[in-house]
Amino acid sequence: MQNAVLNQSLSAAVRLHQAGRLREAEQEYRRALGQNPRHGEALRLLGLLLCQAGKTDEGMRLLHKAVKAAKQNPNIHLSLAEVLTGQRKFRDAIASYRKAIGLVPDNSLAWGGLAFALLHSGRVIEAIKAFRKALSLDSSHADLHVGLGNALRQYGDLAGAMEAYGQAVVLRPDYAEVYTNLGNVAIELGDLDQAVGHHRRAAELKPDLAQAYHNLGGTYHTARDYVKAEAAFSEALKRDPDNFDTLIALGAVLKELGRLEESLECLRRAYALRPGDPGCTTQMVLIMRQTEGSDADVKPIADAVVEPPQRADAFAALASSLETMNSLEDAGEAAQEALAINGDHLLANVVAARLERRSGEAAAARDRLRDLGKRIEALDAAGYTVLGQAHDRLGEYDEAFDAFAQAKQCTRHDLGNEASLRQDTFLDHVRTFRTWYNAEKAADWQEPTTSPDQPKPIFFVGFPRSGTTLFEQMLDSHSNLVTTGETQILGRLQLITPSLLKRTGQSPQILDDLDATEVAALGRWYLDEVARHSGVETTKMRVVDKMPLNIVELGFVRRIFPSTPVIVALRDPRDVILSCFMQNFRVNQAMAHFLSIEGTARLYAAVMELWLHYRSDAGLNAIEYRYEDLVADTEGTARRVFEFLGEPWDESVLQYQSRASEHFVSTPSYADVSAPIYDRSIGRWRNYARQLAPALPIVAPFVREFGYSEE
Repeated sequence: MQNAVLNQSLSAAVRLHQAGRLREAEQEYRRALGQNPRHGEALRLLGLLLCQAGKTDEGMRLLHKAVKAAKQNPNIHLSLAEVLTGQRKFRDAIASYRKAIGLVPDNSLAWGGLAFALLHSGRVIEAIKAFRKALSLDSSHADLHVGLGNALRQYGDLAGAMEAYGQAVVLRPDYAEVYTNLGNVAIELGDLDQAVGHHRRAAELKPDLAQAYHNLGGTYHTARDYVKAEAAFSEALKRDPDNFDTLIALGAVLKELGRLEESLECLRRAYALRPGDPGCTTQMVLIMRQTEGSDADVKPIADAVVEPPQRADAFAALASSLETMNSLEDAGEAAQEALAINGDHLLANVVAARLERRSGEAAAARDRLRDLGKRIEALDAAGYTVLGQAHDRLGEYDEAFDAFAQAKQCTRHDLGNEASLRQDTFLDHVRTFRTWYNAEKAADWQEPTTSPDQPKPIFFVGFPRSGTTLFEQMLDSHSNLVTTGETQILGRLQLITPSLLKRTGQSPQILDDLDATEVAALGRWYLDEVARHSGVETTKMRVVDKMPLNIVELGFVRRIFPSTPVIVALRDPRDVILSCFMQNFRVNQAMAHFLSIEGTARLYAAVMELWLHYRSDAGLNAIEYRYEDLVADTEGTARRVFEFLGEPWDESVLQYQSRASEHFVSTPSYADVSAPIYDRSIGRWRNYARQLAPALPIVAPFVREFGYSEE
């Protein structure tokens, strides 16, 4: 009798749940549980309903109780995994999906859910395998094909991604969103005509889909067809007038068209949606300075925000942008405006402290941030970094190192489990090139046929914090050269090489048996992308591709441009690893190593050992220079490099400071390159010898190899 009542209540609850009558369904589920409080299915269904209704804590409690009550029920593990995925608790979700699969190995839903959770966790290779398993069990779900396409795209297999997306639109010909994916992959492959076609198809299928027009505008922008880009972005805004990203994109296009006032108006509309957005603030300042001169009053940008909390955020963001642009007086005024509204505003205090440190008032910067930390209990990574720099300037080295360590702890906390994953990925990449490249192989690589008026690009590399930004400004000041800034064009080419060549395999192994036509095609793609990015025809200016960690990719460079010149920046390895630890880098697969001094040293050793391996190849056309030599004899060192490049001496390279002050420098060296060359950072590692002790043996071989004193 009890089971009959329970089953009746449970059946009624399911019908009500399916009809969307959640309150009544909840009552019936609870009535069923009144008959049997440990009934696994009733606990599962009520837990799902409560999570759906926003009562997450109780819902999760019931789902976990259901697992304990019926461990052999795969549906319970599957439901728990789906809820955990929705909460972005991917590690726990993966464990639950695996338990469901352990009970029912051929459950396509469990494999599909596992694949998406793995993909969201950054575990791309495992995700690809899981998607393929799910599709082998049931290939009728378009979303699984899309998921596989997304995973393959992240992995760099763009041809495979195109095929997977194509399968999705075969199953659902009206799947407009997949056409946007196809268009985006076509852009990455450099086929802008195909990209336009896919994005237009998406717009045809869903005329109200603003994203389709936004993507179409982005494609035209990439192709530098600004008139069509403006039209597409305008269509997107008709459908979604308050889309921040589209307003920013349209503002950028209007700037390229020379319609600065209209561009500024677009940016103002975007700014109203996200008051104080750093990127939007910076672009508005740049345009106002371009239209009104360097004395333009940019204070109204933040003044336009009415609510005091937002107004403080806006002035703080304005101050940060201005300080990055080296407009120090204006930055100070904006920071004080923010602090007048909220004296404990974190970003405003960080900017004020940066300004104090830059003006020689390191004690004031230290006291400001130390006192703020006591009031608000903790700073963020940027705050601890500036505090550490202030302590360093004051000679308080123990306190400085502690502050830098706290900054890394903040970053590590924000990353969670991603940190170790990213580290492993980049070291694997370094090892792959170390195993693949050898001088005997490279000796057989022939120079591809190119136009006689096409100068070879210059690749400028070195470990981060080796002074590359300083010398980049000098190179960019030469009348014959243009620098790309830190772009990922070479990295993109490496990822899409299999797709461009319509081959299977991965880089770099796929490079082994290329013919001359294929090598030339890769070179053309690279030069076309550089021209598109820089806006400069590569036949008129010689391009310098500066990206420090492209030092890892020099084997790829040697394959595509066998005799192209390479500049390698060196610096005392001990100062390098300390400087990397002292910076608040945006974390990627490489920079994740900088969260500890030992991790920084290990990455340095892996990368620079690879450089020594490359350097042993006599066919590599490379020159090294040392940062310390550049500081001690700027002109002599620069002349040596320009002679290697075959470029005439240009006195303007010594006036790089005035040029640097006119450009927005996005690296952490923005303050240094606008100041006279100084030597206070040379030998800085000695102040931290105790803290660096675990790392010093790791970099010792490179100290000797590059000619630095071991004392």
